[in-house]
Amino acid sequence: MKTSWALAAADYFFDTKYKRAYMENFTNLVAMERTGSLRQSLRHARSFLDRGYNALIFPEGTRSMSGDMADFKPVIGYLALAARIAFCRFISRERTMLFPKGSTLLKSRDVSARIGRFIEYDEWNQ
Repeated sequence: MKTSWALAAADYFFDTKYKRAYMENFTNLVAMERTGSLRQSLRHARSFLDRGYNALIFPEGTRSMSGDMADFKPVIGYLALAARIAFCRFISRERTMLFPKGSTLLKSRDVSARIGRFIEYDEWNQ
């Protein structure tokens, strides 16, 4: 059975041996290098998509300090085009309160989400 995963900043979520051990053994996070070879990181992420895994990608690339939405990074567009995948938008406004930037632990909060319509590759790439 295929599973889902999420891209996570290697320099933040995997920067110590304790965090790395936790993230690799108890989460479905995949390390994404924000420095160094972006091409290599994208190949690594795409390898999961090519094997049929689902991905959760935060298109802003970071968590906002203010809670306001930032500009999207081009990585999601590249991965969608290169892997020829369909997608579904998922919007959660409480994520900055759930895991505030700079925090090392998740906070216990009620979270609501809005899930958009599933859009096939052929539909959005016309």
